[in-house]
Amino acid sequence: ILSIAWSQDGTRLASASYDKTIRIWDLATGQCALILTGHSNSVNSIAWSQDGSRLASTSDDKTVRIWDPALGQCVSTLEGHSDSVRSITWSQDGTRLASASWDKAVRIWDPATGQCASVVYIRSPGFIEFDKVNLNQIHTTIGTFDIGFNRPIMSTQSFASLPRPYGYGLNDDYSWITYNGVNLLWLPVEY
Repeated sequence: ILSIAWSQDGTRLASASYDKTIRIWDLATGQCALILTGHSNSVNSIAWSQDGSRLASTSDDKTVRIWDPALGQCVSTLEGHSDSVRSITWSQDGTRLASASWDKAVRIWDPATGQCASVVYIRSPGFIEFDKVNLNQIHTTIGTFDIGFNRPIMSTQSFASLPRPYGYGLNDDYSWITYNGVNLLWLPVEY
C-alpha cells in the first residue's frame, strides 16, 4: 500500500497500491467494497473530493485519474506529466485538482473539464496540498508557493523563473529545514 485516504464523512477508506489498484473499504464490515482498476503501473497517491463524490489517483504511468466510486468507473484520465505522478490534492471547493510529478511540474487541473489550467515548475514538490483558505497557495514538502492560478502553461521548464518557497519547508535533499528558501537548521542523516 502506497497511500490511504479517508472520505470526508469518515465512512470509507481508500487505499492505493503497487498492484495498480485502488480499493475502497467498508469500515462497518472491514471488507473491500470496491476495486478500481485502470492504471497501468503503481498507484502512488489518492485523494477524495470534499463532497466524497470523486476520488483522484496518481500513478507511475504518468497519469491522473478521476473516479466515480458510486459507479466504480474512471470518469476522466488527465495526461500531461512526463514522469511518475507522486501526489494529488483537491481544493476545498472542489474546483481545482493539483498533481505533482518527478518531472518537477505541479499541474493545476479543472476536474470538470479535465483540462490543465496552469503549470508551476518546482524543483522537488513531493507532497502537495492546497491551502484551506487561499486557493492560490499550495503547500509542498519544500515550502509554500503562490501558484498564481492564472499563470500561463509553459511548454518548457524555466528554472530561472522558478517560484521561491516561503514559510517553513525542507531543502531539495531533505537535509535542512528551511525558512523562505534559506537553510535554517541542518538535519543529521540519522534523522
